[in-house]
Amino acid sequence: MPPSQVSDWANDVKKMSLANAKTVAHALQIPIDDLYEWIPVKPSERKRVRHRKE
Repeated sequence: MPPSQVSDWANDVKKMSLANAKTVAHALQIPIDDLYEWIPVKPSERKRVRHRKE
């Protein structure tokens, strides 16, 4: 990965894909959860997402 891509992720210029997150976590030998900031959301504030077949 080019250093500029990593810099973009670190500076919130671009979002990291799940595939890239898996690669980075593996390379750093850390859990993938360590790459993300988890913000608790109350159940009453959650939106329901309905998946429809297309």
